[in-house]
Amino acid sequence: LVLDAYPSPYPNPAWLPNDPSAKWCGLRARDFSSSHRILFDLLIHCVQFHSYRMKYFMMRYNVACKLVAHSFLPPSSREMQLSAVRLVKTIVAVKDDFYHRHIVKLDILRPLFAAFAAIEPNRRDNLLASSLYDLLFFITSERIKSLIFYVVENYEGVLKDLRFVDVFQRLRVRYDQLVDGAAGASSASSSSGGGKGSAGGGLV
Repeated sequence: LVLDAYPSPYPNPAWLPNDPSAKWCGLRARDFSSSHRILFDLLIHCVQFHSYRMKYFMMRYNVACKLVAHSFLPPSSREMQLSAVRLVKTIVAVKDDFYHRHIVKLDILRPLFAAFAAIEPNRRDNLLASSLYDLLFFITSERIKSLIFYVVENYEGVLKDLRFVDVFQRLRVRYDQLVDGAAGASSASSSSGGGKGSAGGGLV
């Protein structure tokens, strides 16, 4: 009911301004405060416990896309970035194909990977990198096909030289398995179709 009655404060098109120096929710991005933290917590709670209404609210107003993009605009705090990643993982964990397609369509993870790419390779054991590893591990272990394809096909160059963890290797193996499985299914389908055609020809 709250989402129906009071949608205007957050999904306004001007909600997350393009100007990184502009204020968001009354505060500058670098001044991550309790109000920002409450907003993230509220969104995460709604995604988890009000899945039906929240799904269409998030998609209709591109809430996650705007929030993640703004959270990684400079000058933003690391806590703000980590909260954005936490929101993304919550959305992914719902295991709803609508959300997954929404992430792929709007390339919502692009700011996260861009921030990761900017980290020096020998320092990719920090909290932001760890949160990305955790997200990728979840996507891999849960075999979320659309997101596996999305990450590998768009961000392999960013992840292939990871030194600290084997998360991308696991992701790549899962990707190859999915590709091989799809190719095998397609081949089997073609063979089955050809067999039926031959049988039909014999009857004639």
